[in-house]
Amino acid sequence: MRFKQKLVICLLTIYTSISYPQTAQDLFTAASKGELYSVEEYLKQGLDVNLKTSTGRTPMMGASSFGNIRIVRLLLAYGGDLNIADNRGITPLMDATMNGHTNVVKFLISSGADVNAKDAKGVSVLSIAKKLDDKNIVSLLEKSGASDEEPEVDNGSEEQAKE
Repeated sequence: MRFKQKLVICLLTIYTSISYPQTAQDLFTAASKGELYSVEEYLKQGLDVNLKTSTGRTPMMGASSFGNIRIVRLLLAYGGDLNIADNRGITPLMDATMNGHTNVVKFLISSGADVNAKDAKGVSVLSIAKKLDDKNIVSLLEKSGASDEEPEVDNGSEEQAKE
């Protein structure tokens, strides 16, 4: 009888460690791999949809980077932030753009992603798409109002020159 109790406790311990994510990395990995059921279970258990890994990566970024549109939709339904950036300033829209996932780019744009976001080096989403020569994504971004130009800085010098 003691053996059975120990076996049950051991199996429950193993099941619990497999079933419940211990870190943000678990949710990020599941989202990146397209494991819809796992992601949904983690979120149902109350795991924060915008948890960040040590590099600032979120599940939305992982799913966008790997083109997992079903996961992107699920994360958005749970309140996933489309415009959150990682430690390098990369957003989910940038991830999808860099990896050529046109369907994810289209969905993110239609859901309100910032088409003028820039990374930590000041590189815009549109600049990324142009550099990769992805005409479909460039077109989607331009039709959505994306710009790769630096905004003009009004420092009052024009008014001072007139005076």
